[in-house]
Amino acid sequence: MAERYRANAEFRRARRDAPWVLAGVWVDHVDFYPAGPGVEPIRRRLPETGLLGWSELPPIIAAGSDAAGEAALSVARQAWPTRNRRSVPFAG
Repeated sequence: MAERYRANAEFRRARRDAPWVLAGVWVDHVDFYPAGPGVEPIRRRLPETGLLGWSELPPIIAAGSDAAGEAALSVARQAWPTRNRRSVPFAG
């Protein structure tokens, strides 16, 4: 049975004048699914404000949280193709 999930894309940038980079997605504000290997949730305060941001994604219908995470990453990559980069600030 499929369930409905809420997801947010997380974006990071190294400096205020740097471009935003897709870091991953949060499903139901609980589970973080990274955009690439080695990217972890932010666990400490960043050096300055404005380096971390989120954007709400459309509702995701999936069989489970992992499937919702994969679908949300796909949606975020399609919505912001220029922000999907290999190097993610504050990766680990």
